[in-house]
Amino acid sequence: MHGTIMLLLFATPLFVGFANVIRPLQIGAPDVNFQVTDTYFVVAHFHYVVFGTVMFAMFSGFYYWWPKMTGRMLREG
Repeated sequence: MHGTIMLLLFATPLFVGFANVIRPLQIGAPDVNFQVTDTYFVVAHFHYVVFGTVMFAMFSGFYYWWPKMTGRMLREG
C-alpha cells in the first residue's frame, strides 16, 4: 500500500508536467493561436499550470517538513 501511495505522490507531477510541455506548443501554433486568443482556453491553461505547481509544492513541503514540525515520521505501511 505504501509503495503505491508514494508512487502516485511522486509520479503524478510527471504526467502533469508532460501536459504542461505540450499545451504551450499547441497554443503557440499560429492557426490555433488565432482562434484561442482572448478566450477561456488560455485562462484555463494558466490556472491549470499554476494549480499543478502549487499542489506539487504543497505535497513536497508536507512530505519534507512533517517530521521536522511534529517530531514524528510519517507512517510507512
